[in-house]
Amino acid sequence: MKKFPAYGRSAPGRSKSADFEEQLRADIVGRLHTGLLRPGDRLPSIRDISDRSGVDHRVVARAYRALEAEGMIIIRHQAGVFVAAVKAREGTEDERTAWAAEVLLQSWERGLTRSSFFGMLGGSVTSGLRCGCLESNEDHMVALCAEIELGFSVEAVPLRVDPSPGPVTSPPAGLDEVDIVATSVFHAQQARAAVGEAELPVVVLSVGKDFTAEIRRRAQQGPLTTVIADPRYAERARAYLNPTLRNAVSFVTIDEVERVGVDLNSEQVIATRAARRSLGLEDYHLIRTPASLLCRESAADLCGAIARVASRRSA
Repeated sequence: MKKFPAYGRSAPGRSKSADFEEQLRADIVGRLHTGLLRPGDRLPSIRDISDRSGVDHRVVARAYRALEAEGMIIIRHQAGVFVAAVKAREGTEDERTAWAAEVLLQSWERGLTRSSFFGMLGGSVTSGLRCGCLESNEDHMVALCAEIELGFSVEAVPLRVDPSPGPVTSPPAGLDEVDIVATSVFHAQQARAAVGEAELPVVVLSVGKDFTAEIRRRAQQGPLTTVIADPRYAERARAYLNPTLRNAVSFVTIDEVERVGVDLNSEQVIATRAARRSLGLEDYHLIRTPASLLCRESAADLCGAIARVASRRSA
């Protein structure tokens, strides 16, 4: 079972129960995003969290039910609480499509592109394939689009949504022009609502453990400065970072770099891909290695979606 911090400290002017629900959601979503939680992992019971935090068990149960309604967890009576698969739509694969997805995944792991892979097969059925990247802040959007374009040779189309976790009131502009939708766990629920009944594969992407471990290693060496393009990136990160990392990491926007005197060559300074592009620096997201910030499971999900779309087109 994964260990969680004690919850229950309230912000001024807020009820303890409302603040608790927000803290619990942010912690679980953050752990899913950074790969510290995976589908099937067991979470602390309602009683465990209530005892540690001092929050009434009914408040804990309500918070868990809200997460279950979002499709993030599964509550199994007399068995426990578990992380659910956060994919919006999985789809089915025949043997040929499953084989293509697996070979594509191996190509990704070796640094080959989708176009190279399908070019070796002498096919062009996937030319023009477009993946909509559903995000709400510029730093995560640029990172997501770059990972998809560089790692899979699929054209990335930004699909911008409101940063709040609430329901989508209308589909994002450009949704009708894409073949696949990719997003982070922060917007998994919104992706489900946006796609609706349309036959679009939706893939929820998480960060790889190696990537997360490297960020933690640097934070342990001393204060870590993150240069960002969009202040909303910092707001999101502060919500889900554990207290240790939250205290070790500071955020500086690109227009503050010169005024603050940030040494962009320091190992204790990292910059998002969006910030690096704006500042004319080498193009990568936060750290040079590992080569991809996506975990293998996320890459496998995306490869499966690409293979299914290609299979439908060639049918």
